[in-house]
Amino acid sequence: MFQATKGGYMLAIKVVPNAGENKIVIDTQDNVKIKTTATPADGKANESVIDILSKACKVPKTKIVIKAGHTSKNKLVLFLTDNEPSFAKKDAKFV
Repeated sequence: MFQATKGGYMLAIKVVPNAGENKIVIDTQDNVKIKTTATPADGKANESVIDILSKACKVPKTKIVIKAGHTSKNKLVLFLTDNEPSFAKKDAKFV
């Protein structure tokens, strides 16, 4: 799911804005979908994604950067950390 890179760990995600709730969904092939109640206007959905990932992975928001896909539903997110992040079962729904 997380891919080690120079400087941290990269995660490919798909974002679903205007969702009914903030939620992380991970399927059996480790595809990550982040549902957010925020709208995609003015970067609000991107801010929400960083907030959701920060809480779920216990990584400070300042250590999470969207590297690609700022205006797309498909994004690459870089975690600027030496240790591989992970999702706690209580923070993500595994389907």
